[in-house]
Amino acid sequence: MSFDFKKYSGSGDFVKFDEIGDAVVGTIKEIREGRDYNGNPCPELVLEVSDEGDEKTVTAGQALLKSALAEAAPEVGNRIRITYSGNSQGKPGRNPAKEFTVEVKPGTHELVQPAVSNSEAPF
Repeated sequence: MSFDFKKYSGSGDFVKFDEIGDAVVGTIKEIREGRDYNGNPCPELVLEVSDEGDEKTVTAGQALLKSALAEAAPEVGNRIRITYSGNSQGKPGRNPAKEFTVEVKPGTHELVQPAVSNSEAPF
């Protein structure tokens, strides 16, 4: 039996949240364990972001993003919008943490035919 390297490969492009207001919207195709910048385990979501099946991967390495996802508790098949909404108060000598808004709408668990198109609707 050969080693399954595929489960460690990334899918699609990775989402970057550089500027306040940066957002990603899509249907959750897969939720798996990824790694943050320090190699620590964190949630990773593979999103279908277009009707053509284009994918983006969100690595939830930031503490406030992990917290927002835990509160929203999205599932495979749900529609999700993740928005970089601002910065927290920074500690002296440290960068402020990024704050995120996570919105989840129920969707189909049948990803062959999404319940809604991968446009900004229904958000």
